[in-house]
Amino acid sequence: LTPGFKGLSKAMLLKHYDLEDTPAELEKGLRKAAAQGDTEALQGLIQLGVNVNAAGEQSRATALHWAVRKNHVDCVRILLEADADPTLADHNHQMPAAQTQDAELLSLLSHSSGRPSLK
Repeated sequence: LTPGFKGLSKAMLLKHYDLEDTPAELEKGLRKAAAQGDTEALQGLIQLGVNVNAAGEQSRATALHWAVRKNHVDCVRILLEADADPTLADHNHQMPAAQTQDAELLSLLSHSSGRPSLK
């Protein structure tokens, strides 16, 4: 893993979130990390190549939806920098911006919805 990941290994991530080493489980872990505001795990999973736009089977919510719902600004920034798509809708046909009133989050989401990368 890259030095910015502060030493957590893939094995530690799997154990921390009680995940199997499969793409679907790692994507589930990414959504959990976003919902919990766990920036270290979020960055680690992104560095492992986990799909930042993967949606839950039933909710169709992405990690970005969860980070926005829980007002985790740092997680939202990390996901947008990793090219998370703010225009994806969940099962209620809502994009992440529809799930917050926070001005900072709305600004981040609106500036990235034109889709040039924030990188």
